[in-house]
Amino acid sequence: LYAALLAAAKHAIKRHEPNALSRAAHFLWSDYRLALFWWEPVELLRKLTLTGFVLLISEEHGLLRTLAALLVSLCWTAGQWALKPFKQPVDNLLAVVANLALTLIFLGVLLVKTCQVAAEACEHFGFGGSADAIFLFVLVFSLVTIVGFVAFSLRELVHRSKLIASVLRLRATGALPELRRARGITYHLFLSHVWMTGQDQVAVIKRQLQLCLPGVRVFLDVDDLADIGRLETYIDESAAVLIFLSKGYMHSRNCLREARAAMAGDKPLVLVHEADPQKGGLPMADIRDQCPADLAAFVFAERQALQWQRVSEYQRLALKLIAEHVLGACPVSNYADPLEVECRSQGLYFKGEVACADLAFARPVTLLVSDHNPGAAELAAELRAALLQATPPRARSSRSLAELRFSVAAVSEAERETIGMAAVLSRANPAVPEAAQQPGALFFLLYLRDDTFAGEAGERLAEQLRLLLAAGSPFDPRVLLAHETDRVRSGCEFGRLCLSTAFMI
Repeated sequence: LYAALLAAAKHAIKRHEPNALSRAAHFLWSDYRLALFWWEPVELLRKLTLTGFVLLISEEHGLLRTLAALLVSLCWTAGQWALKPFKQPVDNLLAVVANLALTLIFLGVLLVKTCQVAAEACEHFGFGGSADAIFLFVLVFSLVTIVGFVAFSLRELVHRSKLIASVLRLRATGALPELRRARGITYHLFLSHVWMTGQDQVAVIKRQLQLCLPGVRVFLDVDDLADIGRLETYIDESAAVLIFLSKGYMHSRNCLREARAAMAGDKPLVLVHEADPQKGGLPMADIRDQCPADLAAFVFAERQALQWQRVSEYQRLALKLIAEHVLGACPVSNYADPLEVECRSQGLYFKGEVACADLAFARPVTLLVSDHNPGAAELAAELRAALLQATPPRARSSRSLAELRFSVAAVSEAERETIGMAAVLSRANPAVPEAAQQPGALFFLLYLRDDTFAGEAGERLAEQLRLLLAAGSPFDPRVLLAHETDRVRSGCEFGRLCLSTAFMI
């Protein structure tokens, strides 16, 4: 019956197109790899063989029964180890250990029965005429073998876990996400881009998604386009569409065809923005202005674009957010199963990543910002707000622990001398809490952007830094550099800052 159910649901399972039958039979195949979704009926056949079919051998040939069971278990253990049918490595390990233990039990039973039938045969084994010694030997040998096998397998699991640290998992369960496809859907994601300024970036997106989201199918023209006239069909066959916003996208006829096809099919959109002008980037305001009126509401309404990053840590975050959109476009297994919906809502994570909720200060810390450093106070306030928001709800109060341990103090040379850098170095600045005046508890934020060190304010900022760098006490603030790359926030190339005279202090 199980085999018949899986055979009938074969196409729905292998094509990730769930139907009523595949959902009903979900318990039969969901724990196994896609290539071995039929493993459960074979497992049941093994159990029936060991508990029922061997009894067809007459009781007079008890040794033959045990030998048959031993051979079946031995072959099954080897097959289990070679094929690894389960999705989770731990499940494969437990299955092999269980079958190995069963095989050793049958081996012990065979030897004990042999001793009972023929005492002289037992003596040839070197255990005398009693079966007790051979039973003890098999018991000790089995324990040593299983412990050694488990230790070796755990070492392999640890080694493999380091190799797959770049794979995304469900935050709720730690399992790999299942990327199902609805009927008629071939691709999980369609990459819409303009060749001149977006080809390299989307190629990286596809390659990285395939690494961190196993099983994902991504449409990229250089790999999958067979007929330019079928662009609309490719969109229809995709669960979601990623629009890579770069210079020239809104002027490309084919890109607009893809966007309009996505709008006609009401496809979920993921917007990824190239902000670097040297890489074909364009400000979002210009892209919005260039967008045709009939597409603007669909493309930009209630949707925030992800900024494409090249620094690996930030790029992983962008990939994770893209992957969460892809997962959200996949159908659930059982008619909006509440448990699966809840698991998806908690998002994905990379193994070993640090979440904001994991960050905390072990002691009071004060961040100094200069009134002569444009944007530094706003950045510090944004950082402080993000820290408070990341504090677990149960730890929040009218003044939370994070708020008490992280403060921001302004330093100015234009006001009274008691709030300047010299006052900080002499421990006379009233804005710095006494508890934060400890080694490593004071930091000076230097926010680097296009207007840093400009004009009279820049000269005063440079003077503050000279005073700070000239001091050598461990109690003095350490400088934290924050480089702004977003042009909307007056970002600039780091090379321009290196050429600044004031920067070379």
